[in-house]
Amino acid sequence: MIIKTKGYVFRTLKYGDHQVITDIFTESNGLLTFIVPGARKGGVHSKGIFLQPLSSLDLIIEVQDGKNLQKIKEIKFDRLFTSIQSDLRKGVIILFLGDVLRHSVKENAPNKELYDFIDANLQFLDHANQGFSNVTIYFLLHLTAHLGFFPVNEWTESNSSLNLKEGYFEPFQEIMEYNLEAEPSRLLDLFMNIPLQQISVIKLSRDQRLYLIDKIIWYYRFHLDFFPELKSLPVLKEIF
Repeated sequence: MIIKTKGYVFRTLKYGDHQVITDIFTESNGLLTFIVPGARKGGVHSKGIFLQPLSSLDLIIEVQDGKNLQKIKEIKFDRLFTSIQSDLRKGVIILFLGDVLRHSVKENAPNKELYDFIDANLQFLDHANQGFSNVTIYFLLHLTAHLGFFPVNEWTESNSSLNLKEGYFEPFQEIMEYNLEAEPSRLLDLFMNIPLQQISVIKLSRDQRLYLIDKIIWYYRFHLDFFPELKSLPVLKEIF
């Protein structure tokens, strides 16, 4: 079946001398894997230039049921991000978000809400002039809603601790290593309930931001099988 769709690149791997295998989250079919001949050859016509992490693509694809590797018939950029390409910090955030997505999103079925969520966050990152470091925390937290383990209640003074293992706020239990203390729990609740466009109003120190990112990744490991160490995380910590 020939399908016209859009997609975001999650991962690209070398395959043979000139080919690559790439995972693209498509608007029409969810996550698909493609083999792309000639992508590693140089020149202006090489498809490899389109297959960078979280590139926004306009595609015509051939999808055959029962096949693991699909074909790209035509490819071009759907949206060319501007500041993401020129801002080192935004580029590192893109690498990190792509790393998270490729290890967490597995469904090869249409999911328009997830596609729109990714699209909205990347557009926000591209246009933001300040406060965009917070998009890492916002994205990690709200992605869990699409993965099925968004925290089920809200922070209160009596339920002041997020239980990372169970996914809800409860009274703090000091003996439980997976219970966050009140202040980081409160901050995560702020991110859970604030619109994306307003995340810059949440003021965090570098240490606070990295602590929250570490704890959310721990949260992922409680709820996803085989969620690995992220190679992009040390780079993110170095930049921020």
